[in-house]
Amino acid sequence: SLLAGVEAGRPESYSGQLRPLLSNAAIFGADLYGAGLGGHGERVESLFVEMLQGKGAVRRLLHRTVAGG
Repeated sequence: SLLAGVEAGRPESYSGQLRPLLSNAAIFGADLYGAGLGGHGERVESLFVEMLQGKGAVRRLLHRTVAGG
């Protein structure tokens, strides 16, 4: 239900819906937005939005990540 309204191919449909999940220390052992974590929550959100870009977006992200870019 957290991602209701988020649509592949429409990155603008994302508006922070992952934040409650990523800040849940019971799930991740820490609030990923918390002090000292170097922006991990924001990074996950950025990658998620990138994957929403459309057909092939996840593949491109994975290729770039594996290649170290």
